[in-house]
Amino acid sequence: MIYENVRFAEPNKLYEAIYFEVPIIVSKGTYIAEKVERLKVGFAIDPLNVMEIVSFIKSLTVQILNEKRTACAKIDKNELIDVNTEFFSKL
Repeated sequence: MIYENVRFAEPNKLYEAIYFEVPIIVSKGTYIAEKVERLKVGFAIDPLNVMEIVSFIKSLTVQILNEKRTACAKIDKNELIDVNTEFFSKL
């Protein structure tokens, strides 16, 4: 069960990952996962599924990491402030 505040939370780690151009790993099924996947700046996995975690780690390559890093680099650092319109529409 994912609580609403977790589902729509957008922690600073997303902005830090983009700013420092380091791919991020987040929990699947959350608002931040949707954003990470849309921006292509990291990965969303089920943190409770051991097989998925193992498969994810085994699938990582330098090329995949570089693609995520490049996606981070393409984002204008001035655009890292977000208005959580989706979150506020839920209130």
